[in-house]
Amino acid sequence: MKRKKAEVEEHESSLDKEEKILEGIRDSLKGELFIYFLTLVVQQLMMMHRTFEDKTQVFHDQIEVKQKELQPWTTKINTKQAEVDVASSERDALAKKAEGVKRACQEAQESLEKLQADREAKVRYSGLKNEGQ
Repeated sequence: MKRKKAEVEEHESSLDKEEKILEGIRDSLKGELFIYFLTLVVQQLMMMHRTFEDKTQVFHDQIEVKQKELQPWTTKINTKQAEVDVASSERDALAKKAEGVKRACQEAQESLEKLQADREAKVRYSGLKNEGQ
């Protein structure tokens, strides 16, 4: 019985050692499995990306064709827009010039009215002076 008990203890000790070794193997496999899983996920994503690119390439090609078709119109539009910009600039310059002329005219009118008032005052003053003599 003692001998069997010693064998059982020996087997239990051996079992503990084997379980620790097995646990170490499992832990190392977890890391390897995780890396393997990530590799599979990345490959799947790359395949999906290629599939998406393949499906959208048709649309990219169509857009490119339409842009080439529209290029003459784009050039004409840009030319007309440049003409509109020049005309707007000239209009703005003329409007500023007209505003300046209007201001100068108002100033001249005010100067004229002041000169006329001064003249009338001088005429009245000289009339009063002549009467007083």
